[in-house]
Amino acid sequence: MLELQQAVSDSRKHLVEVFEEARSNGVTLEGVELSEDMKFWLLTFSFWMGSLKKYKTVKLRADDGIVLGIRPSEL
Repeated sequence: MLELQQAVSDSRKHLVEVFEEARSNGVTLEGVELSEDMKFWLLTFSFWMGSLKKYKTVKLRADDGIVLGIRPSEL
């Protein structure tokens, strides 16, 4: 299973590749969850887009770290 530190690093890297604002304004880790069946990491990050703070949750497979998606999120 992918360790938490690696899951954070991989998902942050993917997020800044997709969202230019995240690359230029920095990304903050807001929350981490391992699914009940232990198959997925769900990592929530925030970053600024103009004057709005955006939250995105990255879903990774826990066994190999493949990013399955990024969705909007609210805390």
